Amino acid sequence: MINQEVILTKEECQTIIDLNHEFKRSRVHTAQSERALSKSRTSYESIIKSETISDLLLPKLSKYNIISLPEYCNVSRYVEGQWFEKHSDAGYANVHKRRFKTLIVQLSNPNDYKGGELVIWDQNENETISDTAIGNMILFESKLLHQANKIKSGTRYSLVFFLTTDNFKIDKPLI
Repeated sequence: MINQEVILTKEECQTIIDLNHEFKRSRVHTAQSERALSKSRTSYESIIKSETISDLLLPKLSKYNIISLPEYCNVSRYVEGQWFEKHSDAGYANVHKRRFKTLIVQLSNPNDYKGGELVIWDQNENETISDTAIGNMILFESKLLHQANKIKSGTRYSLVFFLTTDNFKIDKPLI
């Protein structure tokens, strides 16, 4: 299941962008659980402590049974010519094995860039293109294939969390 909803205002999105002071070239995890540069991902990212924004986000995410956030999150920055090829956030690397859901929030005004659509494919290969409205949150299973298309012009920012089952209130049967 793929959930989408606008959860942040333009001002809240700008506050999150302003928390980031240093962007470094994005890396991918290898089969050996190392982080390496890759031609498949050309964006930049800034890693921030989630505690700086958890009070803002958690009340808005409670209806999805999210009760906590990971210690760190990424703010991704894509500029003209950058993309992230089709991939899954769950997989072979040890760091990926625990990933349950991916949460992405659109921080940029869609008028600030062209291209850069986030495309997600479900288990039946049905395609969903994420709403580009500023503040839009999209929540999906980390095992689903997805990609960020190439930016044609401008700059796109997004907030990314990799959630584990520990971040959710999951009702378990008593027996």
